[in-house]
Amino acid sequence: MRTLQLFIVLITSSLFIASCSSSGRIVIDQDPAQDFSSYRTFGWIEPKPMTAIGDRIVSPLTENRIMQAIQANLTTKGYRFVQDVSSADFAVSFTVGARDRTQTRTVPGRTTVMFDPWGYRDSWRWGRGYYDFYFQEPVTTTTSYTEGTLAIDLFDVARKSPVWHGAGEKRLTRKDLQSPTAGIDGAVETLLANFPSR
Repeated sequence: MRTLQLFIVLITSSLFIASCSSSGRIVIDQDPAQDFSSYRTFGWIEPKPMTAIGDRIVSPLTENRIMQAIQANLTTKGYRFVQDVSSADFAVSFTVGARDRTQTRTVPGRTTVMFDPWGYRDSWRWGRGYYDFYFQEPVTTTTSYTEGTLAIDLFDVARKSPVWHGAGEKRLTRKDLQSPTAGIDGAVETLLANFPSR
């Protein structure tokens, strides 16, 4: 159950606040020759439009949430959903995935300066005050985390050719586990914000 919950969060938050470079990465690509203003209708590329990558099981509930979020977002942008993809102007598919990552950080050691006002150096030498330096060794820490990925692809139905691609990755946090639906809605909205409205 924990694995399923983690993967739901992975997908829901893979693009959440992806526009902030500190919390995620987003990549958009499109066919420069495509006139998107001619599009009016869309449909799923197939009844199950999701492709899963990685070694984690994707919940059918998660797939349905992503489909609903994409459909709602494109409808809000002025496009009309049709069941028969052959009568649509463009088709939609999406890919989800997860991978475990390890991050290693090394923090430089500090130098501490001590001053001896009495100037005592050892048992046989007295003198004026002097400074003594103490060096700390660098500290290395290793952190394991999960990175989620969501990609949305749009295809021109008449030409059977890809015309738009958006993908994002995000490091998942414990907070991402709390609201999968909100995470999915936010991720899809962030990604499709770059797709033109009608």
